[in-house]
Amino acid sequence: MSTTKTPLTRAQRTARELHDLSLGITPEQGERVRAGKIANLELARAALQCSFRQKARSRIGQRFGRLVVLGIEPDAGKARARCRCDCGTIKVFKLASVVCGQTNSCGCRQRENSARAAAAIYTHRMSRTRIYRRWSAMKDRCANPHDKSWHRYGGRGIRVCERWQKFENFLADLGEPPPGTSLDRIDVNGDYEPGNCRWADFKTQSNNKRTSRFLTFNGRTQTIAQWADEAKIPSNRLRSRLDRGWDIEKALNQPSAASKGRTHVTEE
Repeated sequence: MSTTKTPLTRAQRTARELHDLSLGITPEQGERVRAGKIANLELARAALQCSFRQKARSRIGQRFGRLVVLGIEPDAGKARARCRCDCGTIKVFKLASVVCGQTNSCGCRQRENSARAAAAIYTHRMSRTRIYRRWSAMKDRCANPHDKSWHRYGGRGIRVCERWQKFENFLADLGEPPPGTSLDRIDVNGDYEPGNCRWADFKTQSNNKRTSRFLTFNGRTQTIAQWADEAKIPSNRLRSRLDRGWDIEKALNQPSAASKGRTHVTEE
């Protein structure tokens, strides 16, 4: 009377496979041992090792990243591969690490990456200086829509020239800013570029704004602030007089109770 074998549950199959692997054989070989097709475990292990060696030798000549497998080194444990790197170095690595991509060079790639990272960080060593902050702020207000000043620069089409995208070029063209100065564009509607930028003090920049009001008198054109400075009167007083319709000459030269020893600006 024949008996029917009860199918194994998934848990039982998993436990049996783990048991076979712990003995150094594959689950398939374990089934053949239990079926009597392989006499003992030693033969199963020998067959498995032979299969591994053949597969390892098939890797000779293959390239993995910068490594080319030259040969398989005998080892009591896992197979090890003798490899030549593109830089010329020959070293031995675990074959599995090479094949899976964990090891793809003799170590030269990591050294190169580290060197590039260091070069990017320490190119000029000026990231905490005043001029670097001025350069960075210039780029932000022209290229970053989230910058608080973008609407007055990038939003109006003001750009930073290609040359000044690199800090070293900006530094070479303008040099260190003198004390009490900041970056100023000569043409307030022009881009940030060589020939249109300078280091200027607050007074100079105040007279070089889009909102500056210009007056022409005696063939000379200056801002209200410049005329007021020349006439030695407050600029707001001069502006108030002009807003009330005063003649330019009268607005510049009309004496006031608060002004003594003032320089008169006369027609030439």
